[in-house]
Amino acid sequence: MDQLGKSKRWNRLIDENNIAMVGHSVGGQSAAQLLPLSTRIKAAVNLDGTYNPKTPAKPLDKPFMMIGNPRHQPHSSSSDTSWDTFWPHVTGNWKRWLTVTGAEHMSFIDYAVLQPQLGLPAPALDGERAITITRTYVTAFLDLHLKGRPQPPLDGPSEDFPEVKTW
Repeated sequence: MDQLGKSKRWNRLIDENNIAMVGHSVGGQSAAQLLPLSTRIKAAVNLDGTYNPKTPAKPLDKPFMMIGNPRHQPHSSSSDTSWDTFWPHVTGNWKRWLTVTGAEHMSFIDYAVLQPQLGLPAPALDGERAITITRTYVTAFLDLHLKGRPQPPLDGPSEDFPEVKTW
C-alpha cells in the first residue's frame, strides 16, 4: 500500500480512506490475517483460502466475508477444519460465511473460465457462472463497506444465485 501510494502512476486512483483487501487461496487467508492488524484496511474477503494459522493474532472486528467451495461449509466432513476454527474469531458487526454449490478451489478466479479452454475437465459449476457469482458478491461487499451502498445480495438467500449458501 505504501508503494502504490507513492507511485505517480497509481496514487491518483487510490482513496487511502477506503481500502479493502480481497484475496484467493493464500491471498485470502493473508487478507484475513492482516485485517485486524492494519488500521488502513477497512474490510477484507477470503476467497476459498485455508487458514494457517487457524486463528488470527487478534479478533477480526471489521467487515469480513469468506466465500468458499462446499468443503468449507460449517461442520463439513472435509479434512480442512480451518474455517470452523477461524470463524469464532470474526467478531465484527458485519460478517458473512458463504459457500457456493458446485464450486472448486479455482472457481473464484479466472482459471474457472480458462479450464475448458486449456483442455482440462470443466468444473461442476460453469466457469462463467462462477465468475459472475464471485464478481457479484465481492462487488456488493466492497460497495457496501467502502461506499456505504446497501446491497441486497448480501442480505440472505438470492433467487438469482441459488448456488450461494449463507451460514
